[in-house]
Amino acid sequence: MTSTAVNATNIIIKKNTLQSNSKYSLMLFVSHLQGSQGFAELEFETAGEPHSGYCSPSVTEGVSLATEFYFKCFEWQDKNTPLTYEFRAGDIILSSGISSKSVSSTLPAGSPEDDYQLPINVFIKNVVGVAVVETLYVKVVMHIFLSSVYDFLTTNNFSKKPKGMNTLNPGQTESQVDAS
Repeated sequence: MTSTAVNATNIIIKKNTLQSNSKYSLMLFVSHLQGSQGFAELEFETAGEPHSGYCSPSVTEGVSLATEFYFKCFEWQDKNTPLTYEFRAGDIILSSGISSKSVSSTLPAGSPEDDYQLPINVFIKNVVGVAVVETLYVKVVMHIFLSSVYDFLTTNNFSKKPKGMNTLNPGQTESQVDAS
C-alpha cells in the first residue's frame, strides 16, 4: 500500500490503492532505543465521484450540421462542489465549465461502420478532480449533399463523374457543356 522508506519523514501511498468515498485511519507507532514510546493517528476520507444524476439528449437522431442537438445533465450531487461539466463528441470539446450543465450544438456525422452512432461523453467532475463519465449515443447521418460527395469520393473511380455533374473544359462555354 505504501512505498515509503522506513526512515522517511513522510508517507507515500501508492496510486490507486485507496478506494474513493472511503474512510481510512493511519497509525504511527514509534519507540526510542531508550524505551520511550508514542503513537499518532490520522483519520481521513477519500473523495467520492459525483453521483445520482443523469444526462440526456433532446433528440436521439438527426442530420449532420443541420440538426441542433441539446444535451443536458440533471440532479448530479457531490459534497465537493462546485461540479464542472465537459461535453465531448470524440476529441471535439463542445462545452466545458462550472455552470454549463447543458450544451447545444450541431454535430458531424457518425461513422457508417457504426450505423452513424456518435458517442457523446459528458465528464462530470467535482472540485477535487474526481470525475465520472456519462456516455450518450445519438445517430447523426450525413446531410444528403455530403453523402453524395462521400459516395463519389469513396468509389475510387475519379474519372467517372457523378450523375448530373458536368466539367467545364478550357475554352468551353456553359451552354457547350450542357449540350454534351
